[in-house]
Amino acid sequence: MTDEEWTARMTDEEADRLNEEHDKAQLKYRFIEASYTATIEWDLEEEEIQWDKVEEYWIKYGVLNIIYKDGSTSKHYGATGEPDYKWADKVMILNSHWEELDE
Repeated sequence: MTDEEWTARMTDEEADRLNEEHDKAQLKYRFIEASYTATIEWDLEEEEIQWDKVEEYWIKYGVLNIIYKDGSTSKHYGATGEPDYKWADKVMILNSHWEELDE
């Protein structure tokens, strides 16, 4: 039986029941997600970076990449700390589709 044939044979009551089940599933709590902040710091003086000579910079994978005005480049690995897991910065309750639900 095709989906169209099955849907055509479904009663209004059955359709209402399935819609209600679907709606309940969308509202069902499935996951709790907690987010924490972790920082990386670079001491420009310690790294001997003269900021007035920097043309461009970016940070990728925790590495500070610098292009200087003279065309030279450098990479700097910053000081990482351990995130404080005592209190989350953000907590979300999610359904099975990873959509945030109101508490």
